[in-house]
Amino acid sequence: MSIANYRNITSEIIGKLDRGKLLLYYHNQLIGLVELDHHSISLNERYKLNGTQIYIKNQGEVNNTVDNYANNCDLGWC
Repeated sequence: MSIANYRNITSEIIGKLDRGKLLLYYHNQLIGLVELDHHSISLNERYKLNGTQIYIKNQGEVNNTVDNYANNCDLGWC
């Protein structure tokens, strides 16, 4: 599995036991679960398991530039 566009978040994962399942949380958001009876793990779409490590897919670059300083400006200076 290629993890080029992913970031390792393993140390930030919190697990909580609930009726035979280990619920996995990242920043208080449920991202997956481990079924202890079936020895299986399932993660939400944005997350990947590689060996014993959990990764999150990187978001695209955020563009924080300002195109103009005034909205709906037709005066040419903004």
